[in-house]
Amino acid sequence: MRDAHGCVVSAYTRAVNLLLDDGTLVALLAPGSPLHPWAIMPAADMATLQPGMEARISRHTLEAGRLVLQFARAEIADLRILFRPSAPPNQNILESLEELTSRQCPSDCLQDAVVRNKIHYALHRFESCGDVHSLAELLGLGPGLTPSGDDVLLGILAALDTGGGFEPRATVIRSLLISALPASLEQFTPLISAQMLRAACDGHYPEPVVDLAHMMADPAAPPDARQTVLRVLSIGHSSGYYILRGFASAARLGWAMSHRRQDKPAWSAWQPEAMSFRSASVRFPSHKRSPVS
Repeated sequence: MRDAHGCVVSAYTRAVNLLLDDGTLVALLAPGSPLHPWAIMPAADMATLQPGMEARISRHTLEAGRLVLQFARAEIADLRILFRPSAPPNQNILESLEELTSRQCPSDCLQDAVVRNKIHYALHRFESCGDVHSLAELLGLGPGLTPSGDDVLLGILAALDTGGGFEPRATVIRSLLISALPASLEQFTPLISAQMLRAACDGHYPEPVVDLAHMMADPAAPPDARQTVLRVLSIGHSSGYYILRGFASAARLGWAMSHRRQDKPAWSAWQPEAMSFRSASVRFPSHKRSPVS
């Protein structure tokens, strides 16, 4: 990690955001929060941190106000999908995922008809004919630091990453989607959301999303995905819901493509519509563990 300077730009009860001089946002999260790319979870009180305070990061330490973190004591979290299913996941898992997602829809997600209809249309086009252009148009759709459309895209990228283990076309579609997105994401969506999407394009996702992908790859996983889904739903106010919408849509498409290929080896009627770019996450354990350098 290179030396960088910055400042505290926002401070909340469970999160403090630092903006570095190169435009990178680093989040300091309270223990128990869902870890995500570009986040650090210090085992220290962040209550003294206030907007405007100077921040400095070097290869060995992070300093913000009176907070000093030694990276040698940190546990590095690998937020990549390391295990992918070699066969389509059990249909019961997909049905459980979709049912739980629909039942957990936040009330305000039903109020914005424009956002809801655009997402519905894009997902329908995606599932019916592989249209990644409609998905790319979701970039920046909706209010907040991570707009709903971006959350859907993150979920789709994660599910296609997962599905590449049993359906090669999922990897192709994922590449097409990444290529359909603009190179300068920051021109279309808030910085923190652009950063999260860029990390997802590079294969790094929020920790609960990685857990969901790994559950899909576990042949011994129970068909009820309730606990794993609830952890994803804990991301933000409505971000988890929209991430799950995207994940379920892409998982359903991958499952359908794989089964059609198995039924008809020469089947090739479904083709994605033609249209790359081209992160670090640490947790400071509150209990004693072996240091990771």
